[in-house]
Amino acid sequence: MKKVDEDLLNQMIKYEKMLADLEDNAAAFPEFRSFFRLLLRTKHPTLSLPVIELISLLKKKKPTVFYYLRQEAKKDFMLSILTGNLMSAEQAEKRFHEFKERLKS
Repeated sequence: MKKVDEDLLNQMIKYEKMLADLEDNAAAFPEFRSFFRLLLRTKHPTLSLPVIELISLLKKKKPTVFYYLRQEAKKDFMLSILTGNLMSAEQAEKRFHEFKERLKS
């Protein structure tokens, strides 16, 4: 596995852990915001990052955190684009897992 793939896979695992472990409240918002800002700076030579998928999962699993992210989006153009483009949670989950599998291969 290439280093860039391994690093990105670790970020995806971290996100899953954040979804599982952090509470759905305002106190968790800064950690998710930091995660997305870091992810947006991440580059991969051949794959598109699953940002819309991750935001869609956040909306489903952590609606309060998503609410605060959307409020922040009023002041941040990039976040407004991300929070305005969503997909169904089922489709997001499927595509997220496919993305992780591509990183592992």
